[in-house]
Amino acid sequence: MDDMKRNPVGGRLLSLDALRGFDMIWIMGFAMVIRVFCGLFPDGGASWLAVQMRHAPWGGFTFYDLIFPLFLFMAGVSFPFSYAGQVKKGLSPAKIHWRMFKRMMMLILLSMVHCGALQFDPDKYHYGSVLQRIGITGFLAGLVYVNSGRRTRIAVAVGIVAGYWALLTFCPSPLAPEGAGAYAKSGNIVDWIDKFVAIRAWFGRDPFEIRDIPLSFFQIPLALLGMFAADIVRCDRMAPAMRSAKLALIGAVLAVAGILLMFTGCKIIKNISTPSFMLLTGGLCMILFAVFHWVIDVKGWVAWSYPLRVVGMNALVAYLMQTILPIRAIAKFFFGGLASLTSCPDFVMAVGYCGICWLILYFLHRNKVYVKV
Repeated sequence: MDDMKRNPVGGRLLSLDALRGFDMIWIMGFAMVIRVFCGLFPDGGASWLAVQMRHAPWGGFTFYDLIFPLFLFMAGVSFPFSYAGQVKKGLSPAKIHWRMFKRMMMLILLSMVHCGALQFDPDKYHYGSVLQRIGITGFLAGLVYVNSGRRTRIAVAVGIVAGYWALLTFCPSPLAPEGAGAYAKSGNIVDWIDKFVAIRAWFGRDPFEIRDIPLSFFQIPLALLGMFAADIVRCDRMAPAMRSAKLALIGAVLAVAGILLMFTGCKIIKNISTPSFMLLTGGLCMILFAVFHWVIDVKGWVAWSYPLRVVGMNALVAYLMQTILPIRAIAKFFFGGLASLTSCPDFVMAVGYCGICWLILYFLHRNKVYVKV
């Protein structure tokens, strides 16, 4: 695979492909494999490791909560490379903006398909999909990146985080029950905004389940952070190892800031992506990216990441195929018999599901078929 390794400044960033694959495998079935494995042991289903493979309740933080912020962060990382390539080709600003807008609309449409729009049955359609938020947030952050300098981008990110903190802290929902705090599930302002602003509410659905539309704005700093990380990696004036160190240092500072912000009363809540949650996850994303960048792009240890890159280079397919294709039925066909002969059939089926997903992506990779928007 050495022929795939390229200069991260001028070519494909292998560490980003691997990190994207690392993020994707958890929702491609690997988290289920670990949960089922833990369940093989007494009280294993309630163990620390098993808990990390599920989203935290309204408050708190688990490893599984990092998956979406990492996707949004990586969408930010990839944008400066794409933008630089378009500028190098001589595309006009209007053309670049139009491409950004088309990408957002494509992700929104794919989100609708993923949620069941092609069933033409309102009762079977749901409104939550990460693709929609990645599309809208990435587009808004991209506008900031294309039309401003580094200092302005930082100011915008800090301003949104600070403004969001003030909004959550000092402006509880007008519909909050008596005694409900500003960060309570029924007391926070995001739920109120979602109820009266989100298009989904016009269709009579519960506005307290998903908050994609308001959060698409509030999570712009995560995408901008990814863009800032890409600029560090693309800086040819800095030694490669120093780039990794700078990413890790910034990540550590942000993660600590997120923890310290909790002492102001700003709880870590994934569902509304509180400022403390964004700072903590943004910092962890930077640290993960720093590690992958140092190991793969700086040290050149590439071979081990091949299984991850197979997934990461077709992450959109990996996400959508689990809804579109009957993968569970395929896994049952190939592994159901073997599973029935073992004392842990659920574990065998979970591994089989994960394996089928990977083999589909491997087939596409071997035939150089990559789906992107």
